[in-house]
Amino acid sequence: MVSVNGTRGAANGPAVPMSPRDLAESAVRAVAAGAAEVLVHPRTPCGRESLSPRVVGPVLEVLRGAGVRVPLAVPVSIGAEPDPAEWSARVGAWTVLPDRAVVHFAEPGAAGLAEALLARGVRVDAAAPLGGPAGPEPLERLRAWLVRRP
Repeated sequence: MVSVNGTRGAANGPAVPMSPRDLAESAVRAVAAGAAEVLVHPRTPCGRESLSPRVVGPVLEVLRGAGVRVPLAVPVSIGAEPDPAEWSARVGAWTVLPDRAVVHFAEPGAAGLAEALLARGVRVDAAAPLGGPAGPEPLERLRAWLVRRP
């Protein structure tokens, strides 16, 4: 998997792809170099990460229209939407779906978000830090969610 822009923004330099077109160009090059999946952080024109369907949909459409034929993933987190209560609403409003979404179980509301994504047919990549300042809670959230899922 390649992350074409990650958490970097325009302040990190002109080489960081920001626009859908620049993201698509980077993704096409990465796939040509062997990437089997592309993770993209959709951003508003001002550079803020977003889960808005008006941001996510066009980015995914441009990537697919540019010929990116590998799975496309987006992160779904506080970085893109500060209010966890809004995550499921945003995901429910998506008109263009990614193949995968990365859900961070260090964040509150991750289990409900993962369920909302699965209900839409989006595969979930569950992330939980092992140790560090978050302590054992993220791993416990992930384990509890996995136990509930058949």
